[in-house]
Amino acid sequence: MKKYWKPLLTLLLLSPAIPELTTGSTPFYRFLNPLVFIMLMFSYGVPVIIYRELMVALNYDYKQLLLLGLVQGVYVEGILVNTYYNPETDKNGIFGYYGRFMGINWPWATYLTIFHSIYSVLVPTMITHSLFPNIKGERIISNNGLKLLILLALVNALIFNLSPETYKPPEQYHLFSLILIALFIIAADKLGRLDIRLAKLCSSKILLSYPVILVIILFYAASRILHPLLHIILGILSYMFLLGVINGCNIGNSSLEWLVSSRLLLGMNITGIITGLLNPSLRHVIVPNTTFIILLIILQAKRRGSSSVASRLVA
Repeated sequence: MKKYWKPLLTLLLLSPAIPELTTGSTPFYRFLNPLVFIMLMFSYGVPVIIYRELMVALNYDYKQLLLLGLVQGVYVEGILVNTYYNPETDKNGIFGYYGRFMGINWPWATYLTIFHSIYSVLVPTMITHSLFPNIKGERIISNNGLKLLILLALVNALIFNLSPETYKPPEQYHLFSLILIALFIIAADKLGRLDIRLAKLCSSKILLSYPVILVIILFYAASRILHPLLHIILGILSYMFLLGVINGCNIGNSSLEWLVSSRLLLGMNITGIITGLLNPSLRHVIVPNTTFIILLIILQAKRRGSSSVASRLVA
């Protein structure tokens, strides 16, 4: 395990930093708060390492990891902070009542679960693999270490739900979350075997535009004009489309891992900056998203040794 401390640390840092900083859910000054940082490590880093280890142990491809990543969406939003069920949280906005049925914020739950699957699990794992290609296909923690991480994730969930600050839905809703987790684990194994490939759509432009379409057009704009059920269906279809694109990319080396993950992240960064410019209450997301773009350019330069990195990154 000692020889793998660099990829472990990278995954521990990227898995919370990407979803929390790009969306503004955790402002940068709070992210650096030691207590908040530790909480995010347990909420993101620990479970994402678990998914990554399961991916290797079960010989899953990235399409299956993407499906397994849906579990992270349920873990964070349906068990830890319970935004699936909370009608009053400020983060939900109109999604506290738009499409709310039987005590569940269905559109919010759909899109946040998809988001976590991509940006809390898939992208951090791909970037880590592209930076440390020697760990591809290798376990980086022992079986005992994996058991310990699972225990830590469970304890973390217990601590969150014992906190007086956490919204506490009726117990049957947590049962619903557990059922979802079981279904997504089964889906990763069974549906992940389906060989649906959209190889011709595996391009930088598609990967760059996907976050813009998912977040700005579907999540925000469409919710103002569409019936909630149609809104949910479009979100699911967009996710199935991405599954086909990821599978079609036939990712087998660090270059393709970098291509897919960096474009998806860059697209999210562009989306974050656009959102921050359009919404004064989200201006704080501009700086972290700009910082991520600069880091992507630096990493791209190191990978290709080119002076025209910026133009290649958005090519």
